[in-house]
Amino acid sequence: MNRLTTLLGCPGAGKASFSLALSAQLQMISGGNTLIIHLNRATPLSSYAGFEAGTKSLGKILQNPHINIDDVYKNMIMTSNKRIGILCYNALETDSYPEITAGQLTQLLKVCRTEIEDVILVLAGEWIPADMKKAVMSQNGVIIALLTTDVKGLVWQRQVLSGIEHIAVLSKAEKSAYADLLKTESGAQYIIDHDRAFRRQFKTDGKLPAKPSKSCQTAAKLIADKLTEAVENAEQ
Repeated sequence: MNRLTTLLGCPGAGKASFSLALSAQLQMISGGNTLIIHLNRATPLSSYAGFEAGTKSLGKILQNPHINIDDVYKNMIMTSNKRIGILCYNALETDSYPEITAGQLTQLLKVCRTEIEDVILVLAGEWIPADMKKAVMSQNGVIIALLTTDVKGLVWQRQVLSGIEHIAVLSKAEKSAYADLLKTESGAQYIIDHDRAFRRQFKTDGKLPAKPSKSCQTAAKLIADKLTEAVENAEQ
């Protein structure tokens, strides 16, 4: 089974931007294909500037009771280099499909990980339902948690992420008294500067910048190198 990396985090932490940066780094290292599965219906990844979804949608894949790789490829948005694919809801029809279930997620990941070298799953929402958390943890992948340096990030670290082995990344939207406390409690070695104006801009004109910040790209490279080293050590 190919590698799975799951991104978790409270809203506004920069999961979408970081998934783009991490996918680019993993693809450069492996030379294989990388897929981002973005489950956020409110601000789907197809809303980013430069990604034309057309009629492609994750919702169409989920309509089939037996998820298959052909439907995955048909509904995959490809980046310009044709080596990174994106599965997400269509920005024009975010209310047309129900939320993905834990059973569907398990089936989708199994199908994708059979053929695609690196799969990055982005989970969204204030909380993670227990069945979804169980589905993710059963995949034996790496979990990366993006934590905003505010009270939400602290709650996520203490409650949502309790019992979950993860790599912590602090997303500093602004200076905060919580930053040092979160860094100590989470053991975070990576910090990214995430501009929340991106999200405000989306609400205004429906677009988000497609290029992640420099700090986001730097952290993604360091983590991609770490993940690759772990795989190489395991294979020896």
